[in-house]
Amino acid sequence: MKKGIFIFTFLIFIINSVVSGQNIPVEIKILKEGLKVKPTQVVNFPVLVKNNGNEQQAIELALNLPDRWKSILQKHTAKLAAGDKKLLLFSFQIPAMTPHKAFPVNVSLSSLSQPQTNAI
Repeated sequence: MKKGIFIFTFLIFIINSVVSGQNIPVEIKILKEGLKVKPTQVVNFPVLVKNNGNEQQAIELALNLPDRWKSILQKHTAKLAAGDKKLLLFSFQIPAMTPHKAFPVNVSLSSLSQPQTNAI
C-alpha cells in the first residue's frame, strides 16, 4: 500500500524583518515552498539570507517543527557583512504515521547582537 503524500506549508516569506521593534535589515527568502513529501522522507529546504543594512549583523535562524518530527539541521548562526548573502540549508524528517494534511513549518530569526527574538 502506498503511503500518502503530504503537503507542507512553509510560513516564511520574503521579508525585511523587525526584531522586537529594533530594525534588523535582514531579508529572508525561502527557495522551496509548498513541498510535497512522503512519510519518513528527509526534507531539505534552502533559505537565502541577506543583510540589507550598512552594518554587520549576527543572526540565528532556528527551525520550529510540529511535535515528534525529527530535526536534522535545525539551527544556523551567521555573521553577515553589509550587503552580504548566505545560503543556509535546513533538514528534517516526518514521522511514518503522520496524518495526511498540511503542516506549518516555521523559522524564527534572532539577533545575536540583541537578545530579542521574533518568530517569522
